[in-house]
Formats: sequence, structure tokens, C-alpha cells
Amino acid sequence: MKKRYIVSLISDQPIPNVSFIKHFSNSGDNHIFISSKEYFDKLKHKAIENFCRELGSKTQQIVIDSDRVVSIFKDLNAFNWDKSATYIINITGGNKLMSQAVYTFFMEFKDVSIYYLPIGSNKIQQLLPDINEIELSPESYLTLDEYLACFNYDCQKQTKISKDFKVADNLLTSIIKNRGELKNADVSKYYNYKLSHPDKSYYTGGWLEEWLFESIRLKLNLSENFIAYNVKMKKRSSESLTESDQEIDIMYIDKNILHIIECKYYPSNVKGNKVTTPIHKLNSISKELGLRQTTSLVILGPSITDKNQITRYNDMKKTYGLSHLILPNEIFITRK
Repeated sequence: MKKRYIVSLISDQPIPNVSFIKHFSNSGDNHIFISSKEYFDKLKHKAIENFCRELGSKTQQIVIDSDRVVSIFKDLNAFNWDKSATYIINITGGNKLMSQAVYTFFMEFKDVSIYYLPIGSNKIQQLLPDINEIELSPESYLTLDEYLACFNYDCQKQTKISKDFKVADNLLTSIIKNRGELKNADVSKYYNYKLSHPDKSYYTGGWLEEWLFESIRLKLNLSENFIAYNVKMKKRSSESLTESDQEIDIMYIDKNILHIIECKYYPSNVKGNKVTTPIHKLNSISKELGLRQTTSLVILGPSITDKNQITRYNDMKKTYGLSHLILPNEIFITRK
């Protein structure tokens, strides 16, 4: 049987490589990773390699000097290529010189096809042997676990709401009716710091996570593999003894685009910084998880009447690259 090799250029962005492999890979394929010593030393290939091995595939590496074209060709020529095999080349990763050099090297092979998959796109661009555009198969989209694994994170998460959706929806309706105030004595009692109760985390904000999680899940028709709440992430290399390195209220992935959401409810009696801390948190975690994602902060509570404060918050949104900042005033308008 004719051998098949999938060749991937490795860079900081693993998502196009893994999605490409999910689209093209068959059982028994061989995988070859091409990159610089720097990237291999940083283990940038590791998550992709682990994914390939889970498929039962063998992997090999070719180390090149990514900034010297003569050296790149020397290293490629030194590899023991099976010229009778089929080669599927993904030149998405790496720098421009690597991509052009690898394209030129393989274009003379007898049975070769070369592709490029732009980050955030669901269209694979075929460059050889024909010029074509191929739609990513639905099965090629990464699940939430797969996406986080690409950046060497494991996670614990919730994918089913703990109470009937009507409980959270009724709470939201009541709070909006009362302009952000919590006027339900049965719920207010949970804000007593001395109280210990299994429902305390739910009634002091967890209900809003669950309401937003379930609303997004139903609207986008996402399966539990693609959306979760109360996501506790831990770096695989972490030496911390804590349960997680990062906790995010809601995460979902839609066609390989990751969406990260923090949602907070602050009654008027809850003091402290209500916007700055979660914005910094979103900014920090987004830097760890690739180039294409959205970050959103939803704040529910009494109306913010200070126009200067609203301006400061919106300036922070721009400064820290937040995709969406939804303040109580906007919620009251849209949910009348």
C-alpha cells in the first residue's frame, strides 16, 4: 500500500495545523514536522504531535534554520524522502521564507499537493497540483478540549446547568425589573459571608453564568464538546499545587474561533473594583490562546450613572482589546 505523509510547518499558532490534520489525516498516515530548533525547544510541536499519536500515526521532525534559504534546502535534501509516497503539505505555519522554500522543494515531487489554511478561516487554499478552495469538513473543527490542548492546557468544566433554566431566568427578570437590585430576601441571604450553604455559589452569581451559558448553547445549537462554563484551566507544565491556573466563567468554540466570557452580578451592597479586574483577567488569558478569539465582559447590577466612569471603562475596553463590554445600562435597554 502506498504510504502517505502529511508535512506541517510548525509555528506559534497550532490551530490551523491540527484542523488541517483532522481534515486530511487517515489511519496509518505518517507526519513530518518542519521548524527551527527554537520552536522545537519550546515544544511548539508537542500538542500537534500528541494529537497525531492519538490517531495512531508516527511522527518525525526536520530541524531547519528558518532564516537561511540555502540552509533550509540543505536540511530538506538531507532527509530520507520516500519519493514513491504521497505527500500532503501544509505551509500555513512558519515564516514566509520557510513557506516559499518548502513549496519550491516539494513542487517537483511526483505525488504532492500543497495547501494553506488561513487562521480563522474555514476555507483551505490549494496551491498544487491545482488551484482550488476546499471547505473544512464539520468534523475538522476543534472541540473546546482540543483547542485548549493545543496550548498545553487541561481543563475541568461544567456542561450541564445545575438547576432548571427558569430559576436563573426568573432571577434575571426580577433584577432587571428592579434596575439591577436584588429584592428577593430568599436570595439576598446568600450574600451573608458567614452563611455556608451548597447553593451559595449559585445564588451569588453562578446563576448568571448558567443563564448565559444555556442561552448561548441553545441559540448556536452547540453540543457539550464545544461549550462549557466554570472552566478551570491548568497548564500541563504547571508546578502549582492549586486546582487551576485560570478560571473562566464561559468558553465556547464556534468554527475554530474561541469565545471567552466573564459575567458578573454586583448588587449595590457589593463594593470594590467591578470592571478592571475581570478585564485584566481576560486580557491575560487571551494572550495564551492564539491569535483569533473574542473576549467579552458582561456586568449586571445597578445602573452606572457616572458618565466619566463609563468613558473610562470603554477606554479600557479599547486599551486591552476587549471585544465586548456590556454594562448594566445596556442590559436594561435590550431586555425591556
